[in-house]
Amino acid sequence: MLGSGVEFQKRDFLDDPIEESFDLVLALNVIHHVPEPFAALRTLAGLTRERLALEFPTLGDFKFRRSAGIRRASRYDRLPLIGVSSLEEADQTFVYSREAIRRVLVEHQPLFAKVQFIRSPFRDRLIALCDKG
Repeated sequence: MLGSGVEFQKRDFLDDPIEESFDLVLALNVIHHVPEPFAALRTLAGLTRERLALEFPTLGDFKFRRSAGIRRASRYDRLPLIGVSSLEEADQTFVYSREAIRRVLVEHQPLFAKVQFIRSPFRDRLIALCDKG
């Protein structure tokens, strides 16, 4: 990326509104820490011209599984589920299934035309590649 002309900005998009938009927006390890994730997703979509890379914890997240008593989270992967974490036991607000993220971003809002998923380098997380066009 060196010499490519890419501009990186590290900002708090919720407390410091951004008036411009970007070809690529990275929201890595963010969405499960905000108290209003749907408002945050709308804000991120407004900042995105082409693609949003959104990393999120799945229902298999260790902290969530422990607090919710879930043993085999993989059986819920295809269901459109959002888990509410216990703030006393974990420093996150919500966890998401792949289908929940897709439905929220493509059908309910609709904020993006398509979403594809890749594995995150972190265990029990996915990255949603959300495209506008």
